[in-house]
Amino acid sequence: MPSAVQGAGSAPAAAAASATAPARRRARRSDSVRNAALVSRAAIELFAAHGMDVTLAQVADRAGVGKATVYRTYSSREEMVAAMLAHRLAWLRQRIEAAVAGRDAWSEFAAMSRDVLARMREDHLLRYVLAPERPPGAVADQLAGSLGPMYATLLAAAKETGRVRPDVTDTDVAMLTAGLAAALTARQDFTEASWRRAADLVLAACGTYPPDLP
Repeated sequence: MPSAVQGAGSAPAAAAASATAPARRRARRSDSVRNAALVSRAAIELFAAHGMDVTLAQVADRAGVGKATVYRTYSSREEMVAAMLAHRLAWLRQRIEAAVAGRDAWSEFAAMSRDVLARMREDHLLRYVLAPERPPGAVADQLAGSLGPMYATLLAAAKETGRVRPDVTDTDVAMLTAGLAAALTARQDFTEASWRRAADLVLAACGTYPPDLP
């Protein structure tokens, strides 16, 4: 009799445990997604603010999670760096696509030049992506392989408006932008006015004379 009673009592308990197991799994998945988002956001903020020397421990502190949680999002620091660079490349791609889709190629070209330098002023990561001295690898390959032709399309359309010098190349624009950004960074000049002037200098150098800045 005791065994029969015990068996009868264990059946509802087993059923309850079986019913709650999926809920626990969903909760764990939800926690994992939330933690991954916290880690990614913390990494992006730290790399943008401090540059390429950010550590996994710093990301864990910023996200408010343990270091093991960071490793569940990025298996190594190299993977984390690659993800950060991919994030900035995605922003560049979206910005170029929006400019190419615009109505006035010269205005879009000018607006993008200003947007890029304005963001570089506050973003170590973007300055690294666009720096001429960046090491070869995936970033350089993507810039040359997919983003380069897209930007060349925008530049060609801007030339057709007659407001960009016909001899200007995408390499010229990249060197002017990166060079001015590097000079301002070396001087520790991060005032908005200086970086806005840098954008105007890029546009004046690329535009026909006299420059017609929008």
